[in-house]
Amino acid sequence: MAGKRAATSTHSSSASSEARGRVPRGRRPEDRPGARLRVTQVRSTISHIARNRGTIRALGLHRIGDTVEVPDNEATRGMVRAVRFLVEVEELPEASQEKKA
Repeated sequence: MAGKRAATSTHSSSASSEARGRVPRGRRPEDRPGARLRVTQVRSTISHIARNRGTIRALGLHRIGDTVEVPDNEATRGMVRAVRFLVEVEELPEASQEKKA
């Protein structure tokens, strides 16, 4: 009986995520070389755990209202996600970066 169940399975182990109906959540940072994020601290780190304070410092933020531009990659997106309740994030269009250079 178990052999018949395995033979009638509709999913194969090598099926891609698109074939299974999964949709990517957005453009991956690798698709946008040179892309940047503008991160602004909007809340205080007082009364937050040391890990959150350290992440804010590692992003280059020092006080409420500070804004930094960081590279758009998996590492910085993870850092921003960890302190998303303390910051606001804006994806910068690539055209504005070329004007500054």
